[in-house]
Amino acid sequence: MVDENLGGSMAHVSMLGKQGIIAPTTTAAILGHLAKLQDEWASGKWTWIADQDDVQMTAERKLIDALGMDIGGRMHTCRSRNDQVPLDWKLYTRNQLLALRSKVVSCVEAFLAKANGREEDVMVAYTHVQHAQPVSEAFWLTHYAAQLLRDPSIA
Repeated sequence: MVDENLGGSMAHVSMLGKQGIIAPTTTAAILGHLAKLQDEWASGKWTWIADQDDVQMTAERKLIDALGMDIGGRMHTCRSRNDQVPLDWKLYTRNQLLALRSKVVSCVEAFLAKANGREEDVMVAYTHVQHAQPVSEAFWLTHYAAQLLRDPSIA
């Protein structure tokens, strides 16, 4: 959730700067340090501050420690924790769904690859847990791919 928190904070600070709510130099300083924190997180150098409750508080504390309260403390101007936390969770959930989506696409590709060349291989299909008509293995495999592709979150 660190990536999502830092990304949401960067978007918020950019908006504050664009709207003239905070000075351009303050905007640049905050964005620069948030980018540094992102790099530290990506490289595994991120360390939690023991007396901070969560990622939101840790990120804010790191920013204030680096830039001072007058600059770092402006990061959450017009933004409460009630705004921050839901955004972080929405971004996190979206990122997880996108990762899952790519795995489902890989699964569909595997079904299609396995079906290729099996158009003439016959098997017994089932309906209501009983034998039904004969179908090709390719048909049987591609019907699973089709089920996954019908899911609106995948398409």
